[in-house]
Amino acid sequence: MNQLTKYILFFLFISISAYSQEVDKRYLTEPNPEIYFPELNDINKVKYVKALKYYSDSVGIFLEKIGAPGYEPEFFVNKYPYRYLYKILPETNDTISKIIYKYNENKNILEYVKEEKKESYTYGGYNQRHWQYNENGEIIKEDVYSENQLSSSEHWIYNSNNQLIRNEKIRYYEEKVNFENIIYYLYNRNNQLVKKIENNNNEIINITTWAYHENNSYHITEKSAYKDGMNITIQKDFNSSSDDRYYSGPRLIYTLSDKNNNWIKKTYQNRYSYYTIERKIIYK
Repeated sequence: MNQLTKYILFFLFISISAYSQEVDKRYLTEPNPEIYFPELNDINKVKYVKALKYYSDSVGIFLEKIGAPGYEPEFFVNKYPYRYLYKILPETNDTISKIIYKYNENKNILEYVKEEKKESYTYGGYNQRHWQYNENGEIIKEDVYSENQLSSSEHWIYNSNNQLIRNEKIRYYEEKVNFENIIYYLYNRNNQLVKKIENNNNEIINITTWAYHENNSYHITEKSAYKDGMNITIQKDFNSSSDDRYYSGPRLIYTLSDKNNNWIKKTYQNRYSYYTIERKIIYK
């Protein structure tokens, strides 16, 4: 580890201990528990949900089906105490992924989550993913298995106020670590994110710094990239719209709900098109 890396990591640990930190989940985007626990009111009254996605116009009228991976039909089945979420390949009705989770009604948290997912629709091999959550329902670990061997792990580390301060990603080869990525998040005394430091195999590769104004607006003040301990690029004085803290995904423009106030149709606007998700909900 070179001297620059040692110095910055020393500063990082001192900063983490000095700053006042409260709950801040701006970077905690994947995996999202809402994917595995669908947005449903009175979920114990729900027996079955089928969801279909398709291209549409701005008011949600069907145009054509979406064939890209990730847009396959989804089936949610509620069989207490387990719940299942399936994705089906429309052409063959084969199950291409299955998520199983056990929900603890008393603690109101996910106790167990497991995903089985086909690596290839042609060859039919399966990956397995296992997630762990803490007592607050926040993701703390993801393990990925390929052919029954651990291939990667990801860890989320929080402080005593449930604030994400460190994210670790580890890849394995023949059961040994062959790559490690760690991201640190630093906050100021007003609990605003001011610095993100990314580290590959004990070498810092990127540092992003933000500044804040009296009206709570913010902008990136500096982006630095490093290689072999040397600063290779630096960018300064970004305008206020240049900010990568948040994912600016599709915009919801229309929602239709049933008599139980569960949504059954949502239409989103992407940058260049619209798409709609329709759900058929069967109650017990």
